Amino acid sequence: MEEREYSEEEKKLIKEIQAAVDKIRPYIQHDGGDLEFTQLEKDKKIAHVRFWGACAACVLAQDDFSYGIQSFIMDEVPELENVVLDQPDMNQSWF
Repeated sequence: MEEREYSEEEKKLIKEIQAAVDKIRPYIQHDGGDLEFTQLEKDKKIAHVRFWGACAACVLAQDDFSYGIQSFIMDEVPELENVVLDQPDMNQSWF
């Protein structure tokens, strides 16, 4: 992921996205997984998130994301145009 400076508006949006992710993380962690916000696309209002742990390899992860998590985050942060699920780095330790 490319490191960059965010505008004040983007920083505010990132805080809102992180707060939404933090609201649902305990439910995901309860099943042995985790979710993290990874980036906000430059000059766009598209958030990227990634699953970790048991959720990263789960065959239902995309469905869980598409039919629940994506909608929840977009409801919590209505300024977003989209929320995208990034693929996990399968070489990185999950625990």
